[in-house]
Amino acid sequence: MGSADNTATAHAVGGARSVALPWWPSRHGVLTAVALWVTVAGCGSTGDGFGGTLTPTTLGAGLTVSIPAMWSVTPFGATDPAGASSIVCSTRDATINGSSTVVVDTLLVSKVCVGGSTRPIGNGFHGIYLSAKDAPTASNVSSSAVVAGTLTTFDQQYYECTQGCAYFTDHIALLALNHPPDVGRPTLMMVDVGHTLTDAELATLAGTITAGS
Repeated sequence: MGSADNTATAHAVGGARSVALPWWPSRHGVLTAVALWVTVAGCGSTGDGFGGTLTPTTLGAGLTVSIPAMWSVTPFGATDPAGASSIVCSTRDATINGSSTVVVDTLLVSKVCVGGSTRPIGNGFHGIYLSAKDAPTASNVSSSAVVAGTLTTFDQQYYECTQGCAYFTDHIALLALNHPPDVGRPTLMMVDVGHTLTDAELATLAGTITAGS
């Protein structure tokens, strides 16, 4: 599974301007299965092997993340096909994969993505944010200083609907980089799309990120 840089056009409600925004389908092939497992088993966050010795691993785009044994990273691509990050709202995408159900989407967000998206948060789309203020249902917001910058974590409401609907709490981490390798993408957004990490675990993972590698 390679990295992707995806944009799609979204139109704001009420005739406001239209901008290019990322389209996040359920590209990992695990969202529906994981959602069903969480709903039926009712197990909540498990951590799925998170912890122990964390090994620095190249995330790409000048960034490094430390992950547990048996985890892997699908890094950012070597180039930025989305083009001018200072002109169009877009993301560069990487993925951190846990030992079984953990999937953490990791996105470098263009600095022009202020305000987020008017698209509903659900069915594979977890939003696009530079700050927690951009998230319409943000709760449990917490900020702290980490090695690479300022880390903000929060929860948001999320749904998966096919023939029926299941509802979840997304865990989101936003890392405002002190020295972003690409000044056009100053914020790193991390989403626990498998809903298996706790807020604290996601914060710990995000806090290991360093720039300049």
